[in-house]
Amino acid sequence: MKIKNLVIVTLILIASNYLSFAQSSSQPFETFSLGINIQKDYNYGNFQHHWEPQLGAEVYFNTPFYLGNLQTGLSYCAYGSLGTDKPDFKSFLFYLQWDYEFKLPLSIEFSLGGRFGLTEMRFDENDIVTDKNLLSESEFSAGPVVQIKLPVYSGWNINISGYYLTTFTY
Repeated sequence: MKIKNLVIVTLILIASNYLSFAQSSSQPFETFSLGINIQKDYNYGNFQHHWEPQLGAEVYFNTPFYLGNLQTGLSYCAYGSLGTDKPDFKSFLFYLQWDYEFKLPLSIEFSLGGRFGLTEMRFDENDIVTDKNLLSESEFSAGPVVQIKLPVYSGWNINISGYYLTTFTY
């Protein structure tokens, strides 16, 4: 039932975008923007029983691209172990994202897209991990992205975004 509602909302947004709030006609790579975000990882599942995420940060570049926007960036977050049997680690996500913006009233923009990249985990050196080759791990990550962009001042926005990434770890 939830997927059906998501499809209906998406179709309404697409229709309203074409009927009353047309997409801007920016050419690919016509403009570039730089963004810095503070982020919080809300992980659910078995992972949350072993590590607690701290506040993280993200820096990115964004540009118009064919039928949407292209973004590339780096996300960072530190994770503290909840037990003495696992090391703390730092996570770096190097990613590429594509999204499509829907223009809404009051110059608000809503976007849907996808993000994929490489997640690198660097574990703290300690007595738990004796093999130095196990202190760093890189895995593929992918998932959907949603964002709302609220204009606040000429050229400045407040962005509220969320993404659900799956990191394919071994």
